[in-house]
Amino acid sequence: MLFFLPRVTTEGDTMPTKKRRSKPAASPTIPPPIGELALRFTAQLLEDDKCLRGEKERDNLIGLAFQYVTGWPHQFWIFTRGAQNADPPAVLSRDDWQVFRQMLAQTHEHATHVLMREAESRGLDSSTIWTSSRLARQAILHREKFHLPPGGWHRPWPDCLGVELQSFPEAQRQAIARADAALMRLATILDNEQPEPAPIDVASADDRATGISLRDIALYMNDGDEQAAKETVNRWSDSKRIKAEPIGKCPVDRRKQLYRLPEILADVAGIENLTSREKAAYEKALRAKLRAPHTEQD
Repeated sequence: MLFFLPRVTTEGDTMPTKKRRSKPAASPTIPPPIGELALRFTAQLLEDDKCLRGEKERDNLIGLAFQYVTGWPHQFWIFTRGAQNADPPAVLSRDDWQVFRQMLAQTHEHATHVLMREAESRGLDSSTIWTSSRLARQAILHREKFHLPPGGWHRPWPDCLGVELQSFPEAQRQAIARADAALMRLATILDNEQPEPAPIDVASADDRATGISLRDIALYMNDGDEQAAKETVNRWSDSKRIKAEPIGKCPVDRRKQLYRLPEILADVAGIENLTSREKAAYEKALRAKLRAPHTEQD
């Protein structure tokens, strides 16, 4: 059911045409050489890759794709740490490590195309999703060229980059922002297709310890348009109807305040006249942007 692309390269890969993505190719084999230890701790990776290529059924395939695409830094961290934590530890040869990196990149690309297909079928532009995905592979696989902030491996893409994002050319930053907004919009659409949004425990420990900025909400509502998001934030602030209390500063941009998501979204819903269903869908989609406030340890 899913398309398969030729083996990904971590640099210089280009967006395939729809014609190439329309017909699945034969299942790839793991390129040699790869040692037994490398295979041992990549068993889950290989299983996930089969699901994303359509070779195995999985109840929440789209959820798995989101896990690899938006959670790419953490997925990379999990699998690379697996080598060190295996029993016995997997000491990879240079050839094994190169193959393993390629396997990770392939799985990430397959996950990207699952989401691109879902976005296209719902009338969303998927081109920026591909661009952002390609940049993510280059940034994480060649992480020696980038400096992730403390805790960056556990933050979603592109939040993991922190201030390093500003080193990207303007066109790439815009593509990343638009892809982020498109994926969040896709999450909202998918959620609205369900009979009822899943209830959210607003009193959970995670909600009390993490927050979101007004800019995050405005970017999502404006499909990643930076200028429109800025004007929206100014309009909300000028309305004097933001009553939520900030819980601290954003760890990436300390000029921005973080708020508990249910509280700030309730204020925004009142200003924008959101329905209860829209508010619940926004809340679920925006949870991917929750992060802990800045501390002195950061």
